[in-house]
Amino acid sequence: MAKRGQVLAYSMLGMKLKEISERTGVLVSTCSNLIREAKRRAEDGGNPDLCATENLEPKPNALKGSQQCVTQEEKDHLVAVTLSDGDHCRMTYAELAVACKGNPQVLFLRVLISGAAGLDISRQTVRKVLQENGINRRKAAEKPSLTLQQQAARLAFCLNHRNTNWKEVIFTDESYFETGALRRRRARGVLRRAGPAEVYLPQNLNRKFAQGATVMFWGAILHGKQGIKLAQFLVK
Repeated sequence: MAKRGQVLAYSMLGMKLKEISERTGVLVSTCSNLIREAKRRAEDGGNPDLCATENLEPKPNALKGSQQCVTQEEKDHLVAVTLSDGDHCRMTYAELAVACKGNPQVLFLRVLISGAAGLDISRQTVRKVLQENGINRRKAAEKPSLTLQQQAARLAFCLNHRNTNWKEVIFTDESYFETGALRRRRARGVLRRAGPAEVYLPQNLNRKFAQGATVMFWGAILHGKQGIKLAQFLVK
């Protein structure tokens, strides 16, 4: 209540929003909302004093959120656009706001920014709506880039060796580490829900290609043989 009173009192003295924000420590957007709401109440109630109790008191909790800036239909559309493909799930919140705004079927209510009304949705609202639906920025899963023939060959191998006793098989593999300053393109995380259902959807993957300045390492594993025991077993 004290902060509200200060904001409204400074407003009645003719101060600008930026100066009010600096003096009270309240965000410019919040100051704008408080002043606008107090003026609306003053006009409806006929009391021009913005600091009057009826113009100053905050809304009851039961009314908070009753006039949201986006409808449920608009929220559903935002979620659908975000998860639609590999480009949208890698967009920033600000880029998603522009992408949704450009759709003629989506009309967002005005958001006051420094007192100027516009037809926009803020990146904070985009982030909040997505988080409400369990969508956050997460690391993209890695998947080798395979041709259809390679995929078919791997599936056939798995089906042909379903009953193999893998405890008697030595698994070997090699891996490389980049030594140069190469950076993988589109390293930005993807927007998706937690859990395995969406991890390996095509738009949520980063394709791996063996390229760049690297150092190669080789290793092997066998059931029941660890560390030096495996090396001794291989020598025998």
